[in-house]
Amino acid sequence: MKWTTLFSQFHSEYFNTSIEKSVDSEKLMLNLNAAGFFHNNEFFGTDVEGYTLTGNYIQPSLIYSISDDLRIGAGAHLLRYNGEEGFNEKFPMLSIMYKPMENLEILLGSYNGGDNFLLPEALYARELNFTKLVNNGANIRFNNENIYVQTWLDWEKFIEFGDPFREEFSFGTHVSYNLLKKESYELRIPLYFIANHKGGQINFNNQPVETIADFSTGIEYSRKSDMTILDSLNFASLIFLEKDIESQESGAAFYLGTEVSKSILATSIGYFHAKNWESVHGNPLMFAGDFNSEDTKNMILFKAGIGKKITEKSAFSLRFEGYYDIGINKFQYSYGLYLVVNEGIGLN
Repeated sequence: MKWTTLFSQFHSEYFNTSIEKSVDSEKLMLNLNAAGFFHNNEFFGTDVEGYTLTGNYIQPSLIYSISDDLRIGAGAHLLRYNGEEGFNEKFPMLSIMYKPMENLEILLGSYNGGDNFLLPEALYARELNFTKLVNNGANIRFNNENIYVQTWLDWEKFIEFGDPFREEFSFGTHVSYNLLKKESYELRIPLYFIANHKGGQINFNNQPVETIADFSTGIEYSRKSDMTILDSLNFASLIFLEKDIESQESGAAFYLGTEVSKSILATSIGYFHAKNWESVHGNPLMFAGDFNSEDTKNMILFKAGIGKKITEKSAFSLRFEGYYDIGINKFQYSYGLYLVVNEGIGLN
């Protein structure tokens, strides 16, 4: 049995997809990433409007292995929401991947973000897996028995000399260090950092340079169970700190939660407190202060899901996520049905 981890979002193991999947011994591989999703938000009396997000995306790509440690990829990302004519997103995906050592991989070009970043939802909203999956820039990953590190750069707006707008990019890092690791349990210290920068020197825009940054750390505990009703138990305690632009107030937040799983079933319950907290790409339901109607937010989070791996990388899942806002005495929730495919076909 593999560990389930709270440093990722609930059910993240059923959403992880990666266009830079290793080609193993194949020189040329056709990689197919695709998903079908029905995601419905039911929000009441809050600053965030509810809506339904339903559609499909597909990412066909060819990956050629030049050597054991160097490969290139070329493909496309096609996204269509149900009820729309044509594609909502269509653009090329190009990448070069280099593996200078066994535990280190460097990618320059296009790569999938979303749940692959393994960030808590206060920092990175689940819906970005369907609305902004593709990133362009750099992605560096290192892992061994004791530490996992992923650092990425997403260049969101490129400028040329004289453009009337600012360049924009996001930068993030996720580190998870195993403080204790035994056969039946793990104790980890996570560290998350994500920032968004707007600026540049070669544009004709007189807007100021702005940088917003979010930081989180805490402790996470995972334990396997021999109990009949339980396979694993996870616990997480996290603090969040926000450095906002000068015109807005910086904030902080705290999360305490636990998750249990048995076979294809998983449930999670947690408490979230925030004061003047907003994040660069986080779940807006959890925001407070600045332009939100509440300066502080206290929420009970409840989640439940059914997930099944169809193959090693392809999965089916059903999920419910509830958010009870104590301050306004309102219960917000979302639910969804998801099919994710990530398969490679050798073309040698």
